[in-house]
Amino acid sequence: MSKFSITYLKREKEQASNELESDHQEFLKEMKRRQKVISSTPLNGEYLIIIEEETKEKALNIVYRDPYIQTRYYQTFELTENP
Repeated sequence: MSKFSITYLKREKEQASNELESDHQEFLKEMKRRQKVISSTPLNGEYLIIIEEETKEKALNIVYRDPYIQTRYYQTFELTENP
């Protein structure tokens, strides 16, 4: 298993709607239950997620399912594989 750091960039608005925030938190809770998301935190207007997964493609699959990305609340992201 590899660890991937994903930084969400270019937030659309200052504040997420209550519904979007709730959907995002439910998504994180499920990914943590499945032991895919190790950690996540807001970071100076960006958002950092650490994912543990077998491949980059599987890590990206998780990112693309996050409501923050699906709704384009964060416009883009950077993924880095950590050894």
